[in-house]
Amino acid sequence: GDNLVVNQDRTTFTYGLAKDLKGLNSVIVGDENGVSTKITPAGTTVKDAAGNSTVIKGGGMTITPANATTSPVSLTVDGLNNGGNQIHGVAPGADDTDAVNVSQLKASNAGLQEAVNRVGTETQRVGAHA
Repeated sequence: GDNLVVNQDRTTFTYGLAKDLKGLNSVIVGDENGVSTKITPAGTTVKDAAGNSTVIKGGGMTITPANATTSPVSLTVDGLNNGGNQIHGVAPGADDTDAVNVSQLKASNAGLQEAVNRVGTETQRVGAHA
């Protein structure tokens, strides 16, 4: 077939796999620690020794923790579901459609608080002269 290579040197036969395998339903590789990868036409599933798994398909990917109380994280054509986790390492937003990070919100709140304090001080000064 297409997947088997046979070489003959007089009476010695050597068998091997072709460099490009074709027509397979799946390929499964793994080790004794429970680490495995399964490749099918529909997608790829990778599991680590702790039982965490990642599934990659044409429409996206989903990471499912082994801990049943932790929600999966998915990035698909429908968007990002971060499973209730924080997002770390976000650069400051610059454009109107960018996300902001906490440091930007804190700076904005501090600026707003400073403006409110100035208005309060001015109001007190005007009231004292009335």
